[in-house]
Amino acid sequence: MAHLVSYARRIFTLTFGLAMLSPTIALSQASADVISAATPSPAQAYVYVGTSKGVYLYNAASNGSLSLVSGSPFTVAGNEIGSNGKYFFSLGTNYLHSYPVASNGAIKGQAAQINTALYPGAECVGGTGTIYDGTIDRTGTEAYILFEYLGFYDGGCDALQSYKISAATGAFTFGGDTEFYGGYSELLGSPLVIAGNNGHSYTFSKYRTENQFQAFYRDRFGTMNVADPTTVTYPPPPGDGGGYVPLAMASDNQNLPTSHMAVALHESYESSPYGPPMLASYTVDYNGNLVYNGTMIKSAVNPTSMAINTQGNLLAVGGSVSNTDNSGGTQTSGLQVFQFNGANPIRSEE
Repeated sequence: MAHLVSYARRIFTLTFGLAMLSPTIALSQASADVISAATPSPAQAYVYVGTSKGVYLYNAASNGSLSLVSGSPFTVAGNEIGSNGKYFFSLGTNYLHSYPVASNGAIKGQAAQINTALYPGAECVGGTGTIYDGTIDRTGTEAYILFEYLGFYDGGCDALQSYKISAATGAFTFGGDTEFYGGYSELLGSPLVIAGNNGHSYTFSKYRTENQFQAFYRDRFGTMNVADPTTVTYPPPPGDGGGYVPLAMASDNQNLPTSHMAVALHESYESSPYGPPMLASYTVDYNGNLVYNGTMIKSAVNPTSMAINTQGNLLAVGGSVSNTDNSGGTQTSGLQVFQFNGANPIRSEE
């Protein structure tokens, strides 16, 4: 049976650092908004928990126990988007921030910031919205910022900005942007998820009962560019007559020749989700194509964020709110851990 841990408030992002982190851990900060992890060495893992009071830092022991690091909570601007082990990053309404990380994982004073609204791609909010989300790549050398258009039907664009991170100073240098348009005013369904090969990334767009993957490829300068939909394929799982509404995604750490993604989906008829959330596994091939691996599994948690551990054998599913589906089933908030098997179907953690 899958492990289930309850949390009181919203979880925006969820990132595993090591398999040593026990799937049954319950963090003491029940008001956690963001959970992320950095792995400075094979024998050590730091877990950052963002709350309304600041960022709490825990040291994860080899037995999975967590101990609070002195100085917590640490103050940062905006929402936490991750750490590369040397710097910690956050994203406000427009500004991307970096903070040096001490040898014990503690977050120091701000090192640098950049106003993303001054660069191409920011115009895609159309004056009606703000930044959707931010992501750090797998090398810790690039930051990617998603903008979502919130205007009228068939009237705007979404955009993805790229920024290079200085290893010496934590400063940001704008690297370019790519804009992508849908046939409708489609909402983004997921933060940017970077494949294990670090060469492709994905988000979801959704409109009513329709949904599609949006794929990007990374050029030699580190900038993400929108992939040609005629050359990259990403078919949805087969349904029972309805479409699938995306809820969350996560990628494993595997590199070439293939890597893998987990996707949480709701089958939907017209504009209403039907049935419980389902978890599907995909393989990412060398060219960025997504291949559905078959046999989805139900989730007891209503997914809002997901993460796969470094070893690629555990999938954590985080839920911020409960849900009752049209079949009468209820999905809770909390944390559920599954066995992730790459190209094989996802299984319950025994």
